[in-house]
Amino acid sequence: GATCYMNSILQQLYMLPQISEHILSVPDDLDNGNGTNKTGDSSLFYQLQQVFGHLMESKMQYYSPESLWKVFRLWGQEINVREQQDAFDFFTAMTDQIDEYLKSMKQEEIFRKQFEGIFCNQMICTNGCRHRYEGEERFMALNLAVKVDSLNESLNQFVKGEVLDGNNAYFCAKCQAKRTTIKRLCIKKLPPLLCIQMKRFGFDWENNRALKFDDYFKFPLVLNMEPYTLDGVNKRESFVEHDDLSDSTNNDTLINSATTSDSKSIPRSSSSLNNPSTNMPTINYELIGIVIHSGQANAGHYYSFIKDIRRRQSNNTNQWYRFNDTSVEEIHLTEQMLEEECFGGTFRVQKDNNNSTEERTRFWNAYMLIYQCIEPSKLLPPPPPLPISSSPNTTRSTRHLPGTAVRINRSNQRDSLSQLADLVVRSENSDLFKIEKPLIPSRVLACVKDENLEFLKNRDTYCDDYFQFIYKLTKICFDDINIPYDMEIIETDNDETSYELCTKLALNFLFNTHLRTHRRLRKDNLQQWIQLLARLFTKNSTSCTIFYDLIFEKNDYGLKLYLLDCPIDDIRNIFEQICENVLQATYFHILEKNQQIQETNLNDNHETLIINIDNNLSLLIKKFIEQLINLLDKSVVEQIKHSQAYFQLIYSYMKMNKNSINYLLKLNTFTRLMNFLLGENIDTRRWNSGQAKEFGIIHEIIATLTLACNLNKDTFNEQDIQLKNQMEIYFYGKWSNRYLKEICYAFQEISSSQLICTVQLMEILASNNQSFSEQLIRIVLQSIAQAHTNDLKSIFKFLSYILLIEDSLQIKRLQLAFEGINESGSGDNCQHFTGLYSLIRTSIESEQRRAYQTVKFLINLSNRNSSCKDYFSSTAMQWEFAINWLKQQMQTSWQWSPAQNVSNEDTDTRSFQRTRSAQFTLEQAQSLLQQTTTSNNDTSTNELMELNDTQSQSSSQSTLVGID
Repeated sequence: GATCYMNSILQQLYMLPQISEHILSVPDDLDNGNGTNKTGDSSLFYQLQQVFGHLMESKMQYYSPESLWKVFRLWGQEINVREQQDAFDFFTAMTDQIDEYLKSMKQEEIFRKQFEGIFCNQMICTNGCRHRYEGEERFMALNLAVKVDSLNESLNQFVKGEVLDGNNAYFCAKCQAKRTTIKRLCIKKLPPLLCIQMKRFGFDWENNRALKFDDYFKFPLVLNMEPYTLDGVNKRESFVEHDDLSDSTNNDTLINSATTSDSKSIPRSSSSLNNPSTNMPTINYELIGIVIHSGQANAGHYYSFIKDIRRRQSNNTNQWYRFNDTSVEEIHLTEQMLEEECFGGTFRVQKDNNNSTEERTRFWNAYMLIYQCIEPSKLLPPPPPLPISSSPNTTRSTRHLPGTAVRINRSNQRDSLSQLADLVVRSENSDLFKIEKPLIPSRVLACVKDENLEFLKNRDTYCDDYFQFIYKLTKICFDDINIPYDMEIIETDNDETSYELCTKLALNFLFNTHLRTHRRLRKDNLQQWIQLLARLFTKNSTSCTIFYDLIFEKNDYGLKLYLLDCPIDDIRNIFEQICENVLQATYFHILEKNQQIQETNLNDNHETLIINIDNNLSLLIKKFIEQLINLLDKSVVEQIKHSQAYFQLIYSYMKMNKNSINYLLKLNTFTRLMNFLLGENIDTRRWNSGQAKEFGIIHEIIATLTLACNLNKDTFNEQDIQLKNQMEIYFYGKWSNRYLKEICYAFQEISSSQLICTVQLMEILASNNQSFSEQLIRIVLQSIAQAHTNDLKSIFKFLSYILLIEDSLQIKRLQLAFEGINESGSGDNCQHFTGLYSLIRTSIESEQRRAYQTVKFLINLSNRNSSCKDYFSSTAMQWEFAINWLKQQMQTSWQWSPAQNVSNEDTDTRSFQRTRSAQFTLEQAQSLLQQTTTSNNDTSTNELMELNDTQSQSSSQSTLVGID
């Protein structure tokens, strides 16, 4: 989300030890009198303690303060983490709410103590009375404009006074008259930490849009705030007045009385704010934090530069870091970097095309500054004045510190107090007098420790070394170990136990750890694990039982979790491979067990006694497959995008042996698959083309289950599986049209290489079955007429499989496909449909590519089968027009270029493209047509000779009759 404005402020506050340590030092056992805890989990203060505690003690890379986001309120409203807010607004709201909370707890208000200063609003009458009026105003930050070049100049403008005279003259309450007055604002009390906000954001009311000012604005690393304090301004005024009295030329005065403006600015002496005297005192602040905004007014990003002031005792006292959300990096903040990263303004860059340069704006610039006072003693209030003796002649005695001979004069008492205060502050900042004690509240510390423990456990668990260790430990039962001579060889029972333990370890590790980790850790050795489990399943039947028990612990949820609900493709595929291996191993153990039983049950004549064996493994595999098929009714429909591995497992199980097909049919798998594919009692198609692209394996399962049944009603064997009535209705009954339409869709969306069994099924059903052939060809022709021309190639390929069936109905199917049928009917049973010859005629004008592909299909079909060639020769008069049209298209002036990689089978245009393939098709068509014409001419010649002979005989007979 857009939380960078909060991240940058929280990181700044944490890196201030006087803030973070005080927040964490507040105990968590505060009681409000009735035994309840005041610092509840829902309080903002407690969540801030959690943030600081995690930043201080957490072992993780970053901490996500989601609970703080929920309890924090900005302008009384819950924040939206996807909506960016102003960082200074967040700073103001956070500090105010925390201080109010501490105040309610009767605790020290830490932010007001560190950030709060006092303004002094002055009204100074200058015309006669010289009265002064002062008012105080508290502040937590200085808000300065950036329309000037530097921070010092902006502060000068901030404390600059103006003259009120004439109509704007101030009414002096003491004199009861209007006086010319100086109105100005200065700082009466400076805070230990000075926060400065630069006014870089504004609003254009005319254009109704937010603005950001990227003006150049520099600021120093060390800032002297003394010139902008009340004492500093007063001292410089005294200096200016003394300068004016000693200078005969009246240069610069505090007030220019010659002006008649209603309000005038106060000029400063050259020795005042901008160029203070070297003898003037200083109150220096060092820069310790910068909040930078990058971007525009409505969209941008906040990040921070922070000086590490926690390491005062180390040699490196000038270490800066860049805090950018979850990334922290060390930087060397030089003057050049400060200007390039923080001051804003413009810069010039070299153009790529020529040697000229262009000016660009630095849209990344400082928005908030945090300064820390270097000499905190100068911020302390002066000591109260000493009591004056009533006798002016009383001699002041000197004081001696006990145990010393040092003499301290009272005149130096203020300096001594300042030195003592400075010593106390420095001692507090050092580790000299600090007592080691836990700074974090117990609840927060316990939470951080629990998360650290969980993190360390996960870190050491989800790593390559641990994965390899578990793999080698699991594989130990297959490794040849050199056994010492004084150790007994392990017995078989112990071998079985070791296999079981290794299987439990492998399965639990794989499902609970390995498959739940990052792809980087699991991608390299997954096949090793699959092979290892396959060896365990094959080696020991109990290993298979362990796997089934693990899956059955959660009923069918175990299969659903890894085959359907898991969003990662490779994990679903891996689980499918493991299931396939365990099913194969289970059948292996069942057959092995049956063979052992049969060998031990031989009669005296060494004949095997037939025994119905239904052991534990058989029950387990049946239960497993039953749970697998039950997912078809609901779960697979809900997770259709993740169903590929699920159907692959059914297909793999079906291919194992005939018994698996029998059990699938017993579970009504065929009908369930049909209901899943077609839907129940719906007229429209259930799945769209994007979803149906993955259904090739479903069609293959349906076709394989059907092919396993006896489809020839004339011949039936007791060992054959009878085709049930609920299966027949999808081929010969009321659902046959919908299923055959879905088959045509499948050939448009799925490669024919994935529909081999489906083609085989259609060929068997159509062989010597005229009614099914008519229905199938009618639906295929409808698909050819309606499908996109890019999909025609695959449908024609499917139609060619049907038309090339060599049986007694081959010519009939060719007639149906090319000439159609004119019998009457209604609905889905309507027998009237047009053939491909009519389709060519109707497509020549509107869809030339469809007409061309149909002609090409006709020619290719004639080259593949002699019966087809004979049929086309006999109907040449019905398709000769198509050849003439194709010839006309190819004889135009436009010539095909080899550089143009176009085809009439996969382009997006409807118009015919003159390609080499089209030229080759035309040549073959002309050759076929010429052969047909020659054959017809020979036939006509023979018929004419026979007719002449007949006429001659008739003439002879007539002559004879005439004679008679």
